[in-house]
Amino acid sequence: MRADLEQILNSSLPLVLEYDGTYDKVDISDLEEPCRRGIPAAIGELAARFRIGVDGAEKNPSKAFKLYQEVLKYQRNAWALRCMGVICEEGGLGKENQNDCIEYYEAASKLGSGHSSTCLGIVYAEGKYITKDTEKAKEYFLLAIQQGYTYAYYDLGISYSDMGQYDKAKMCYEKVVKEEPKAYIMLGNMYEEGLGVPKDGQKALGMYRLAYKNGIQGEGACSQGKLYYYGELVEEDDRKALELFQEALKYGDNSANYYIGTIYGIGIKGYLEPNIDQALKYLSEVPEDFIVRTETTKGKLLFYAGRIKEAQEVLEKATAKGSEDAQEFLQEKFQKESEKNTSVDLRQLSAQELQILYEQGNICLLYTSDAADE
Repeated sequence: MRADLEQILNSSLPLVLEYDGTYDKVDISDLEEPCRRGIPAAIGELAARFRIGVDGAEKNPSKAFKLYQEVLKYQRNAWALRCMGVICEEGGLGKENQNDCIEYYEAASKLGSGHSSTCLGIVYAEGKYITKDTEKAKEYFLLAIQQGYTYAYYDLGISYSDMGQYDKAKMCYEKVVKEEPKAYIMLGNMYEEGLGVPKDGQKALGMYRLAYKNGIQGEGACSQGKLYYYGELVEEDDRKALELFQEALKYGDNSANYYIGTIYGIGIKGYLEPNIDQALKYLSEVPEDFIVRTETTKGKLLFYAGRIKEAQEVLEKATAKGSEDAQEFLQEKFQKESEKNTSVDLRQLSAQELQILYEQGNICLLYTSDAADE
């Protein structure tokens, strides 16, 4: 650890672990005077506003960082150290300084900040700026819990899941659902995938509903919708799935666009006529990690809608991006079309022309043999 951070840790300055909200309702113009007098809570409040860009302050991570440094002249402030780590990790001081976040999180953790211990655990769990180390991550999450930061049970649960210790993961998620409702999503996934528990569609639905009711509306609704959409663990119901995906979209889960688009593309018998243009509209608004599978789906829908040329172009792009599904569809559907179209005039071609087409894969051996027999 750098000498300046060691000096802070070893100083006799007052210890502060968490944010001091004394000045959180004060106008930014009224913060100048207490900051000038060296009141750490006021300086920290001003730093927080510049870090985020709220309440009259334009976002300025560099300025915020300097203000947090000022706080550390008066206190061993773990909250300020953690915020400095966040600024580094988010690239506020440039990409070259992102890995400095580790030292700030370590310093704050040593002062007793459970939140900072959790941040450090996440760095190790994800392998950010350091070799991935799940065991080390687990140690920091356990330390955070010992330090009173029980939100860390959520991240500890993820670590146990990564290690295949699903019974421990489940216990962690169950402990933290009231503080971190996303744990309901993780529990739902366990029941949906059969991770450490028997597959159970109804229990998965129950967990996703609890996530929705406790503030995780987008992902909670979308996860329910997928269960009804695929119909593997609960009875398939595209109409109910569509309603849930539309609800998820209302709460900002853009992955729902993929499923809504697909449903519009194929329609719902007795309820929704296929609408390829509406389907394409939704499929054009998916998150980045859905793009390849979306292009494949677009191509298939265009093919079945009779827009063959467009379908081929889209599927070729998806294939170029690595979609094996698109490649297989192209080979299966378009090669058949090519063979069908080519076979019409085969008997009018010379043996040399037939051989060229065969070598190109445009006709099958059966056709060439038949033609030769004639």
